[in-house]
Amino acid sequence: MDHIDLFEEICSTTQSCKIPKDYLKCNFFPFSLADKATRWLKSLPPGSITSWEGCKSAFLNHFYTKSRSNFLRNKLQGFQQGPDETFYEAWERFKDYERDCPHHSFPEGNLINTFYRGLHAKFKLSLDTVSNGDFTTKNVDDAHAFIENLATNNSNASTDFDRTIRTKDSDSKDIFELKNMMAQFLKNQNRALNAC
Repeated sequence: MDHIDLFEEICSTTQSCKIPKDYLKCNFFPFSLADKATRWLKSLPPGSITSWEGCKSAFLNHFYTKSRSNFLRNKLQGFQQGPDETFYEAWERFKDYERDCPHHSFPEGNLINTFYRGLHAKFKLSLDTVSNGDFTTKNVDDAHAFIENLATNNSNASTDFDRTIRTKDSDSKDIFELKNMMAQFLKNQNRALNAC
């Protein structure tokens, strides 16, 4: 998987006005391979790969065992936020799961819903609130933007140095943290709207 990621990163640094990126990737990919992978690619019937997604899928299906692929798909589908994990950490871990199994074949909307279902209730509430009621009804782009925005705000928020929290009651701390995240999120939303 790291090979594919690195290859795609390298390809993203090149541009050609008239040649599609898909075509470039398909033509450059053989030069990124060695030994066993080169033999595998040469063993494919001519014309059997017609797109970069097809090439990537064939490569991953060949070099990932079925049991490893199933393990990674199950890990992705069974995602649950850890008890002490922040929203940001949960989102980063979920994205790592996606990167570990790029051939998962789950639609993006299903992945967003899987992430949402695995969250703590307070973060589901935050996403529902910014969605004006029901996060699961948002389109994929909006849902992704809400998650990214909340994750960014969550990674920047810290109550470690907040002297106003003087109670040991974890619910009060959670509510305070949620209010701070929502205030920050709404502030960023207003800035984005005003910038348009």
